[in-house]
Amino acid sequence: MRLFYFVTDSYPAWRVDLTELFSYELKKLGLQTDWSMRRDDSGAWCSVNHNDEMIYLPLAVSEIPLITPIVRCLGEFSGEILLTIKLLFGPYYDFIQVRDNRYTAAFFAWLVARIRGSKFIYWVSFPFPENDLEKAKLSSGPRRIFLNVRGILTQWWLYKVVLPRADHIFVQSERMRQNIASYGLVINRMTPVPMGASTRLLEWCKTARIAVEPGSVNYMGTFARTRRLDIIIQAFALVLQQLPSAKLYLVGRGDTVDERQFLEDFTMKLGISDNVVFTGFLPMEQAWKLAAKAAVCLSPMCPVRILLSTSPTKINDYLALGRPIVANEHPEQSEIIASSGAGICVPWSAESFANAIIFLLSHPGDAEKMGKKGPAWVAENRRYNRLAAQVFHQYRSLLEK
Repeated sequence: MRLFYFVTDSYPAWRVDLTELFSYELKKLGLQTDWSMRRDDSGAWCSVNHNDEMIYLPLAVSEIPLITPIVRCLGEFSGEILLTIKLLFGPYYDFIQVRDNRYTAAFFAWLVARIRGSKFIYWVSFPFPENDLEKAKLSSGPRRIFLNVRGILTQWWLYKVVLPRADHIFVQSERMRQNIASYGLVINRMTPVPMGASTRLLEWCKTARIAVEPGSVNYMGTFARTRRLDIIIQAFALVLQQLPSAKLYLVGRGDTVDERQFLEDFTMKLGISDNVVFTGFLPMEQAWKLAAKAAVCLSPMCPVRILLSTSPTKINDYLALGRPIVANEHPEQSEIIASSGAGICVPWSAESFANAIIFLLSHPGDAEKMGKKGPAWVAENRRYNRLAAQVFHQYRSLLEK
């Protein structure tokens, strides 16, 4: 079976539900994938052979204020037109699949699929239109207007035009399936595929020998304002009142530079900058090493509609690494913590996070017992070879229909 996949990631992709699921596990089962990706560097429209998969990249230029975003949009759009021609007259693909906010690609993918008799698939990993509307609430002036308009238009385009025409829709969670169904879509045409732990991580954990740093607390993930990470910084300030030598590591970056700056300014305002380390974005293995030495790992998911339907990657990584977790109440996180026993689930508040962190840091023996339950649970329930088998079965069923 052959799949052509339009994704939002820049080349080379790093999200495990792309690399691990499609380029490794599904490939072993017999699904060959070629890709349309975005790019962070500059260059002409081109194709790259990467691990026997063709990656098609758009035209892009180096950073020039005002001009670069326009050129990138035009480069991506022209690249999609060229790919449409290639898909119409080139090799046949059983599936043409689009992910998240590749909105114009969705039209071209649907067109090619209908002309050539392929299946048109959409993969929704995050509710981007609702995210724009949520970000608009935190913005002002022209940016607020822009985000509101884009959110309203893309919400209509995705839920009223594109998804009703898809042969199948993959989503991240059962909650997301319910949310999308509320727009009038048939729930049985959607398959939830949660995030998992990469085989590479599980293998890495077997040989890694990293000592735990007492008093260390780790968060790895995005710094997006909609995540409200100021809550865990506020919680950590409360932790320092009882455990003044504790240290918080924040691993990741925001969608924009000002999102990290907001968090740094907040730590300075609370007077705890000496105990908080912003590492920036790290290569995956370095991020694993930092999390592996943490006495406690955090998985905060602000209980707003756009995040209640998500399936976080970080909690699976923490489980694989055998680290005790403090997570807040959230459909998927609550289920994982209850099922695995590998951490503590708390209400969404600084005080609740702080109390759980203080308990685990003050009772390292109990914390380690919790953490040791994680690897077996994630290997049994969220290993990507198991998830791949489910996805592959769905593709086969679509072809049989």
